[in-house]
Amino acid sequence: PPPSPPPPSPPPPPSPPPPSPPPPSPPPPLPPPPSFPPPFLPPSSPPPFFPPPFSPPLPPPPSSPPSPPNPPADPPSPPAPPADPPLPPLAPPPRTAVAGDDPVFVGVDGVAYEVRGEAESIFNLVSAPGTSVNAKFVAVPQKFQHYDITDTVLSSVGIAFCSIRGGTIYIGIDAPTGELSYSLLQERQATPSSRIVGSDEVRAAASFHGVKIVEKQFCCDLRSMRCYWKDIDEEPEPVKLPSFKFGGSMIHLRSSQAQITVTRNSMAVFNQEEEIPCDKFASWHSAFEACQLIALNEEVPPAKGNEWALILSTFAKTSDRFFFTQVDLPVLTYSQSQVHGLLGQRAVSITPLQAGYGDIELPGIPLRSATSEGMHMPERSELEAGASEPSINSDKGPRGHQGEGMIEGVYTDYAVHSLHTHENSFKFSRFTQCPD
Repeated sequence: PPPSPPPPSPPPPPSPPPPSPPPPSPPPPLPPPPSFPPPFLPPSSPPPFFPPPFSPPLPPPPSSPPSPPNPPADPPSPPAPPADPPLPPLAPPPRTAVAGDDPVFVGVDGVAYEVRGEAESIFNLVSAPGTSVNAKFVAVPQKFQHYDITDTVLSSVGIAFCSIRGGTIYIGIDAPTGELSYSLLQERQATPSSRIVGSDEVRAAASFHGVKIVEKQFCCDLRSMRCYWKDIDEEPEPVKLPSFKFGGSMIHLRSSQAQITVTRNSMAVFNQEEEIPCDKFASWHSAFEACQLIALNEEVPPAKGNEWALILSTFAKTSDRFFFTQVDLPVLTYSQSQVHGLLGQRAVSITPLQAGYGDIELPGIPLRSATSEGMHMPERSELEAGASEPSINSDKGPRGHQGEGMIEGVYTDYAVHSLHTHENSFKFSRFTQCPD
């Protein structure tokens, strides 16, 4: 075989770069320029001065109004209310303490007690500085005796107040007639002034001496056969048919120290021999229809029978009426130690039983105003008076019919000479003569 060719020769190495030329030398510094003295200049005169023309000073520019205050920061959110507490147990509404019925007295503790007194005698119910209440006790006629009213009831009432103008004013409420009376006794007088009679005159005279009197009359309407209380101050116009006065009234007396309410109630007995004349009611359909139902002994709604009969017989004057009173004490501003009387001694705070009569079993009701129970005139449909709270039951302990255990002393200690005998008039009297 032929011989292999020789391997190629390696390339020659690159030649190094030529050296850099040296940097040029800096030029030599220039010589400083020659200095010459400054040339001489003659002084020049100053320019003439002309003062500027006079002009008044300009007022300062008005200041900008102050920036409004920043709005208040939002209040922090209130904390979440706590969970509602459980509702308290329902309590009966406060009741008015009363004296009346047989008569039944009820103090602020809700405990009832009887004080029958004596027929045709006068006893003090309330005696306090500046306020006194006397009442006459009368026997209940046989034909009017009710299951709850069998012995005596309160009749006419005499009330005394100290006048804001000096002296003592006397207000009388006559149970049989409903008449109001007024008289004034001043310290230098031996007897009271002449007696004023009549609702308007008595209210005006009492108001002048600081006692406000509000009178309401119990009226019935033959058109609707319903009854209602009429405030004669708010409705001064006289009662006209088809309305008529049923015979009951309510007198509110208010001074700066006490509020007293006297209600004149009644019971009725129908004359069996005398029929109600229905022709008297021909002008009023409801009354005429009710009369026909009663006359024919047809079925009458149970809740309406007695009511209709009372309305019709009262208007036709075919029933006999017996009037009695009830005394309520909604407000007394005295302490209990300042108040006495058959009702007053239990009219402000709870009073324990007298020694030897045990403890009072409270009926679990709140304090109420003192009252002498004598059946309120009914609201609207309830017309029959004399059937309020029952008399004391025999199982109430040793208490009797003359306030035993409930009153200080005995009932005869509270007897007075007349309705308008108030100053130091009985053993426990708190009423003294009013200053002039």
